[in-house]
This record gives sequence, structure tokens and C-alpha cells, in this order.
Amino acid sequence: LTSKVSLAFASNAVITINGTLNTASAFTASNDITLGASGIINGSATFTLNAGATMRIGSVNGIAAGNAASGNIQVTGSRTYDPGAHYIYNGTASQSTGDGLPTGLTGSLTIDNPTTVTLAAARTMTTGTLNLKQGTFAAGTLLTLGNSTTAANATINRSEGAVSGTLQGANWYNIIYSG
Repeated sequence: LTSKVSLAFASNAVITINGTLNTASAFTASNDITLGASGIINGSATFTLNAGATMRIGSVNGIAAGNAASGNIQVTGSRTYDPGAHYIYNGTASQSTGDGLPTGLTGSLTIDNPTTVTLAAARTMTTGTLNLKQGTFAAGTLLTLGNSTTAANATINRSEGAVSGTLQGANWYNIIYSG
């Protein structure tokens, strides 16, 4: 599909892309977007994922910053991934988060991949939620979780899955086991 108009979707829209969407205009998601393993948004457009939106990421390369032709988002214009959005890695093969996953997450990061999702670059999650649904989140020493006060902490919500590595920082965070 090739688009030459701005693509902005209503907050209640649900978008699924399993092929390639080539667009020359702005793509703004304020809603629920699912990008399958081969789902790609490319072209000369800009891409914006707004706070509160949910993006399901299926590419083995995750999401890239800059204008790298890698992962689910490959536009050559600017890429804006809001830290208040919700990022779900739900591929079926091992995945990298890619360097586009924002730091300072206040939304959520969900690992829902039966194999492994590897954190590609150092990231901080001060008040967001890390959801472990299945598989292993290979954070190494790249994830700093929580903040220095007992108020508004980050949370790890584990129903299945695991984190491998050592969380960084001498900070407060909550851990909830439900599985």
C-alpha cells in the first residue's frame, strides 16, 4: 500500500500491518497498532507514536531510531516514540528491542515472546511498568529501573517469563508475581 496523505488514526482505531506500508506523509498513532514480523512502515514520511498508544512489535530487529532501514518502522523522516506509550514485543523468534525503544519510560514495556527479547541499548524506566508474560527479557546491565524515592515507582509485573541480567541503580521499584 502506498499513501500520499497524512495518516492519523482515531484513538479507538485498531491498526494491523503485516506487509509494507509505503507512505510519503506523516503517520501518527494514538491508538493500538500491531506490526507483524514482516510489517513495515517506510517511505519519506515521519512516524509518531503518541503517549497512551500501544504498539505491538513483531520484527526480530524491534524498532530503530534515526532513519535506519531496520525493524518495523523504517521511515526516512523523523521517528518519535513517546516514553508514555506502551511497547509490546510479541514476535515468535528471538527479538532485539532496537535502539528506538525510548528511555525514561513512563508507559509500559511488555515481553510476550516465547523465546528471548534482548535490550539493545541502555534504558531507564522510572515510573513505568515492565510486564513479563512469556520468554526471557535479556536486559544484561542495560536496564535501570525505579527511582530514588518510594513514591511513583516503576513496577515489574510477572505472570510468566524472566529477566536475565542485573538491574541497575539503587532505586525503589515494585515487583508483582501473578503466575
